[in-house]
Amino acid sequence: MEFENFVIASTHLSFIPGFNIAQLHKVSKWLRQFDKPAMIAGDLNLPPAILHKSTRWTSLTRSKTYPKWGPRTQLDYFLVDEPSAWGTINELPAPSLTISDHLPLLLDCGIA
Repeated sequence: MEFENFVIASTHLSFIPGFNIAQLHKVSKWLRQFDKPAMIAGDLNLPPAILHKSTRWTSLTRSKTYPKWGPRTQLDYFLVDEPSAWGTINELPAPSLTISDHLPLLLDCGIA
């Protein structure tokens, strides 16, 4: 979704190794065409170590989100291409929901 000062994409990437990285690269490339700060939010099905080797985007959240009943890793993210563009960032407590096997993420941020 494009806004005046930024663009954001929400996604749920494949759980198949390699496919999810290819999908992330396609979304990243698509967002770069807007020439403004960009964010990718959603279930990327990538643990942090693999994510950080696969992209230069920065995660604004650090919470472990999977599995919901005993979170051991982060698979869900708010990624940005220009961290300094987002001003104050606050990860908020997320509500307890029963609709997913992942914990939700909630973020309060603005454009600097």
